[in-house]
Amino acid sequence: MSGKKFNLFSLDTLVLIVWLVATAALFISYASSYADPRSFSFVPLFGLAYPLIISANLVLFLYWLIRKRWKLVFTSLVFIIIGFPLHSRFITFSKSTSPSESANSLQVMSYNVRLFDVYNWLERGTETRDDIYTYLENNPVDVLCFQEFYYEESPGEYNTIQTIRKRTGLSNKHGRYTSGSHGKAHFGVITFSRYPIINSGHILLNSVASNHCIYTDIQKDSVIFRVYNLHIGSIQIQDDEYDLFSEKPNNLKLDKTERSKRLVGRLLSAYTKRIEQVEVILEHSKQSPYPVIICGDFNDTPISYAYNQFHKHYTDAFLTSGNGIGTTYTGKIPANRIDFIFYDTSFHATDFKIQEEILSDHRAIQSTLEIRSLNSGGE
Repeated sequence: MSGKKFNLFSLDTLVLIVWLVATAALFISYASSYADPRSFSFVPLFGLAYPLIISANLVLFLYWLIRKRWKLVFTSLVFIIIGFPLHSRFITFSKSTSPSESANSLQVMSYNVRLFDVYNWLERGTETRDDIYTYLENNPVDVLCFQEFYYEESPGEYNTIQTIRKRTGLSNKHGRYTSGSHGKAHFGVITFSRYPIINSGHILLNSVASNHCIYTDIQKDSVIFRVYNLHIGSIQIQDDEYDLFSEKPNNLKLDKTERSKRLVGRLLSAYTKRIEQVEVILEHSKQSPYPVIICGDFNDTPISYAYNQFHKHYTDAFLTSGNGIGTTYTGKIPANRIDFIFYDTSFHATDFKIQEEILSDHRAIQSTLEIRSLNSGGE
């Protein structure tokens, strides 16, 4: 190291210890994309923490560079470069073009609207709902997939289906709602289409009642394609657990340690349930007689085993035509990008857009897909 030696009590020695820990954490975060959470229960947590871990490693790399510790500079750089395929899932720079208006293009949007803020989390009353309507009207698409959708059967403030049909021109729909919806209020997932729906259905998922996956077979001219709309792997975090990510004082009985343990337990349980759901959805999609688009709220990051299972078989539209850091989740947990649009080889993404406004704890994502082959089906 250029003849320099480490003093046992020096700053460099302390930083070296931190670097060793950060490097180990980095490699475990890499492994989270390949390690099944059912066998390696704590590994997914490192994938969730990946943005913080890679940031720490970059800072330490700069430290060694400034200190001219060349062996450590080189070693750090190699360890970071090894993970490049995973880094590119987190941040990408593509040659996206303007949205196509050709006859073979398809505009697809996925949006977790958090019930149109019916419980007034943003303290704006029905303004949030109205702003979502306006956003949808100003960003027209051909296929619109909602998660955490809410509507009331009787005329009222949240007669959302009729309003969306009127303001977007998407007259065809297929949805599924949580069993036990009270009264005439319904919660779930729904897909709207500009084109005729010739078939539809749902996939039974495990345990979590609010998790759904529906499929909708849509015909555009002579082309038939299948759209999967999913909301999987919910963590079901409680308010006092969310407080772990804020500076607000806690007046609840459970101390911070107990709440942290409970949160970790929920996360680990969700990872296991999510993989079981992913396997069921992928097995169903592989049997599709039509080209496939899969979109929705996956509740997992690109540095995860669940994401990797989809990535093996389908293309992530953000990687093809997105730019920058694709943050879609705006809640308190630093989960980054957990909403995706995947597609098979019958399509090619030429444009990807992420909503700027914060009207939910998720941002809407939108992609232009060019139809490259007709009804090839499968992968």
